[in-house]
Amino acid sequence: MPQRTASPAEIDSCLTLLAATPERIAAGTIGHDESELTHSPDRKTWSALQILSHLRACDTVWSETIYAMLLLDDPHLPLLHPRDLTRLRQYTTLSFADSLQVFTWQRQELLAVLRPLPLAAWQCAALIGNHRHSVFSQARRIALHESQHCAQIEALFAI
Repeated sequence: MPQRTASPAEIDSCLTLLAATPERIAAGTIGHDESELTHSPDRKTWSALQILSHLRACDTVWSETIYAMLLLDDPHLPLLHPRDLTRLRQYTTLSFADSLQVFTWQRQELLAVLRPLPLAAWQCAALIGNHRHSVFSQARRIALHESQHCAQIEALFAI
């Protein structure tokens, strides 16, 4: 199925969401110490650190697919699960502050690649697992996914 072309307004909106994520996480956790940031209120609710670790892994996996789409001609990429990467790299053993700093750097790197792209480059695509994705669909996927998890972090510390 052919991918629809993303409009410049949709791309700008996606870039805005991507840029806002580290700021939302920082703002949502300001004033909380490491014990609060690593505490899970119950067995079904992730701590702020677990959420951030998940976002770091998703960013790594999904950003790498974007880079591959931009470098290779219609690649077929394996479907990797971010939870496997979280465990492998032991993200939850790092401090929240260090993890947020690394995440912020990762995001700056992704935005440095995406912001100058010409409109046509946003349509570069790949088969990931059995699904076709474009640079735009992956970037939007990251942005929307992160927005949901930012709301979770904000809810953890809402008064």
